[in-house]
Amino acid sequence: MSLLCILPWGTILENLFLLFCRAIKSPRRMQKRQYRNRKTISLKSEHLEPRQCLAGDGIPGGVYEAGNLNQADIAMLADVARARYGVDGAGIKIGIISDSFNNLGGAEYDVAHGALPEIVHVLHEGSGTAEDEGRAMAQLVHAIAPGAELFFSAYADEGESQDPYDQLVTMQNQFAARIGELVDAGCTIIVDDIYNPVEPWFQDGPVSRAVDDAVRRGTTYFTAASNHSNFSYESTFHAVTPPVELLNLEDFAGRALQFHDFD
Repeated sequence: MSLLCILPWGTILENLFLLFCRAIKSPRRMQKRQYRNRKTISLKSEHLEPRQCLAGDGIPGGVYEAGNLNQADIAMLADVARARYGVDGAGIKIGIISDSFNNLGGAEYDVAHGALPEIVHVLHEGSGTAEDEGRAMAQLVHAIAPGAELFFSAYADEGESQDPYDQLVTMQNQFAARIGELVDAGCTIIVDDIYNPVEPWFQDGPVSRAVDDAVRRGTTYFTAASNHSNFSYESTFHAVTPPVELLNLEDFAGRALQFHDFD
């Protein structure tokens, strides 16, 4: 006779209910034991210092108004670093390279509202269709390092040329020269957001060489990653007979080389 026939139905249902509850609780108990044995490291800055700037009452010290909070400052925990270590970028010169700083106007408003320092050294201002992206970058930098001295330079002048390609090549040389100017001015950090489609793809051009020189002189250089949507080059391979002036490359390589026709 089975045990199921001996026990009353009430007892059977009660036991099934208890077994069901234990089956549900067991994984949770296991997780709790694992958590008790694990060393938890919290990276959330609100666990480290008060986050008054998240309350909408403005950042302590009046750097920004509530409507101009810098999410990058919070995401990088830069405000925590300033509060914990007492640093604000003082004594550091930071160079910014972009299209323009105050071509559209409005820099005075930003200064009055604490979004920019009173003095930004503008070595070269942009013109034409420039949209003051450099001023937006300066606002971000100022929020992260409010004590730093800021320098700005437009990456090149918008000149008129019958050959647009020649104009872009000229702008590369200007860009390179202005990197050197910022280094000469004492900038130990430089950041740019420039995309130039005619920079050499397979070798260093003037801009790359200028960046390398800046790094050798002790400057930390940051540049945009050039995620330019679908504006890129893609093609199947089209072999072309190498021109006579390139045949010596085959002698140098010691083997036949294939050349791609980009046209």
